Amino acid sequence: MIVIMSAYMVGEVVRASALSREVAANERRWRSLMENVSLLAIGLEPQGQISYVNPYFEKVSGYAAAEALGNPITKFMPAEEREDLLQRLQSAREGHIRPHSTRLLLTKDGSQKHISWFHVIERDSSKQISGILSIGEDVTELKQAQRELADEKANMDVILSSLNTGLALLDTELNVVWVNEMTRKAFPWDDLVGKKCYMLAANRTEPCEWCGAVEAFADGRVHETERLNSLNNRWYQIVSVPIKDESGRIIHVLESSTDITDRKQTEAARDNAIRELESLKTKLEEENIYLRKELQSQSGFDEIVGESNSLLYVLTRVKQVAETDATVLIQGETGVGKELVARAIHQSSRRAEKPFIKPITVPPLRSRLEDIPLLVQYFVTQIASRMGKKVDQVPPHVMVRLQEYDWPGNVRELRNVLEQAVIHSPDRILQLPKGFAASPSRAAPTNPPNGFESLETVEKEHILKALEATGWRISGPKGAATVLGINPSTLRFRMKKLGIRKNH
Repeated sequence: MIVIMSAYMVGEVVRASALSREVAANERRWRSLMENVSLLAIGLEPQGQISYVNPYFEKVSGYAAAEALGNPITKFMPAEEREDLLQRLQSAREGHIRPHSTRLLLTKDGSQKHISWFHVIERDSSKQISGILSIGEDVTELKQAQRELADEKANMDVILSSLNTGLALLDTELNVVWVNEMTRKAFPWDDLVGKKCYMLAANRTEPCEWCGAVEAFADGRVHETERLNSLNNRWYQIVSVPIKDESGRIIHVLESSTDITDRKQTEAARDNAIRELESLKTKLEEENIYLRKELQSQSGFDEIVGESNSLLYVLTRVKQVAETDATVLIQGETGVGKELVARAIHQSSRRAEKPFIKPITVPPLRSRLEDIPLLVQYFVTQIASRMGKKVDQVPPHVMVRLQEYDWPGNVRELRNVLEQAVIHSPDRILQLPKGFAASPSRAAPTNPPNGFESLETVEKEHILKALEATGWRISGPKGAATVLGINPSTLRFRMKKLGIRKNH
């Protein structure tokens, strides 16, 4: 018996020793886990005093273990959460505990951390409550991101609700998940969320034909349609945009609806106007062809060929003026047929049986010097009157000088020279401009050996005469370029090439 009992006791001691080693090993493993995990671990006594904190708690809170141990947990919580925490501790002492809570942790530097806690009640070998073990995760950044996302969503809701475009988010079953304020105003129902889009838009029991949302879900592309809403009889442009998740699966379609009723009405009015214009254009073309034929058949202008609107206008004007005794000025470029127009006027007039003298050569001023005195008297009187001056005496030497000049610019040049003379005359006696007095006269021509001047010499003398007659003024309405009928820059180029200077 003694031997049996001794053997039994030895076995129990061995088993107890093994169990002790297993418990110690488990404790070491538990300690190692708590010491190295990136989670906050905190042990509380039943009254709420801290009995254990792991290194990660120290890292997050900023408190060393010695600063935390023995202190009530409420010391590390905001004042507004302490009363609720004390009530939960009382429930835990009675054996009831909520396994999860999210609370603020006050750190040593004064900041606050959001901690998501998981709680268990610890019991001793006699099943008595010995404390509480809480494992926590720092979710501060997650909470911040959630707030920012919520703020962003709120801001986006405000922006989307203020748009003039209606927006609706549809799920794969074409149920309305979300709408903005503009869409809410477009429909009579109080709550659109949860209803089928085709029921809202057209009071249908199945999707509309060629539905953009159905096609967007099918092919993942953006679709655009225009539809007439039978409920309010207004046109809408609908754009269906597929929305995919991270895996590329289409989970929603966002539809934008823009009221285009005014545009449709404008387009209809435009189309009607275009049709009316086309009809009027056809009618006018028919009438124009008829009028052309009538004018062509009635004009009798056999030498004038053409049926363009511009030419028919000329022929109409010829018919109008030919019946009167009015003087007609025919203008046009060289070779356009001014003589034919004059002949047509003559043939249509009462003088058609009389001879037609066909555009007469007017002699240049240098060929009719005897007319210069009469022209001088006429122009000086006219110019002086216009300028409010009294210039009525022309000295004989002035008249002689005027008659000796070649007048390359003819009567126009004479008038320009007399205008300058009147301006420079201080009294009633006409005085020629100084530049004109220095111009060469025809009385003493220099003839080359062969009887002909070179083209350069003639051009140089001609430009000099114009410059002297205009007081060496090149540009402007009274300049030499105008007298010569050329561009001022062209005149300056020719002067430089020919070596013409003012002191020449």
